[in-house]
Amino acid sequence: MKRQIFTFLFILFVGNALAYEITGKVVGVADGDTLTILDATNAQHKIRLADIDAPESGQPYGNRAKQRLRSLVAGKTVIADCREKDKYGRDVCTVIVDGADVNADLVATGHAWVYEQYNARADLPPLQEAAKSKGAGLWSLPEAQIVKPSDWRHGQKDVQEQVKAVKAQQATQADVACGSKRYCKQMASCAEAKFYLQQCGLSRLDRDGDGIPCESICK
Repeated sequence: MKRQIFTFLFILFVGNALAYEITGKVVGVADGDTLTILDATNAQHKIRLADIDAPESGQPYGNRAKQRLRSLVAGKTVIADCREKDKYGRDVCTVIVDGADVNADLVATGHAWVYEQYNARADLPPLQEAAKSKGAGLWSLPEAQIVKPSDWRHGQKDVQEQVKAVKAQQATQADVACGSKRYCKQMASCAEAKFYLQQCGLSRLDRDGDGIPCESICK
């Protein structure tokens, strides 16, 4: 029993030791859950709001989420209660302005989701449910447009991969269509010579640079 109590106290101590506070003026708002603070030493700190996930800039309601955060903190002195740095080097924090919890406000007004994967707060899910039931903020959007930012980011990545795959396939098809012919004597017709010049970039077919390939057959 003593060992269990000791372990619990040790974990509690370490957790508190890792927490830290940043106080400063908000000098930038990147999106609905990211801002920049300038502290008293003129050092900048990029802050990622903890436990929540606002719509991305390209998502429906993304710009409104950014505007909401800006209206709450822009130019103001805030206190950021931070617990860690994320993989991008941002401080992950709960931000307090004029005694109000910014993270909670964004969820309560429908400008952000509870970030279920990383949420450590019991008070946020009820705020989200209340906002959802009232149709507040993003919850007023058509159902098809209400997409969690994490799902949206994953979808964007899938689209990018699909575009890359299509481009690679097109490049391969172009190589196949161009074949292995390299000289005018190999061309079966003027049309084929023009195809190799214009589509395959075989500039040697147009030695004088007048745009007409293989002038022996393209008279």
